[in-house]
Amino acid sequence: MLDPHGVCVADGGVAIDVSEEAAIEMVDNPAAPTASTVVLDLWSHNLAGYRVERFVNWQAVAGAVLYVVTP
Repeated sequence: MLDPHGVCVADGGVAIDVSEEAAIEMVDNPAAPTASTVVLDLWSHNLAGYRVERFVNWQAVAGAVLYVVTP
């Protein structure tokens, strides 16, 4: 159970970065131990890579969150 008045949330917004000069590693099957990888240079292929991050923090005061354990 949750008392929404006892939880503080801070949303730091969204940060977006773009790069045309990075290299990324692509894996065809990450679960396979012998997966082949390809390194792709964004600049030579006239591509752009985007990184999007969202920062969210929260904290609950004592007694704001409860859980029930059944035998």
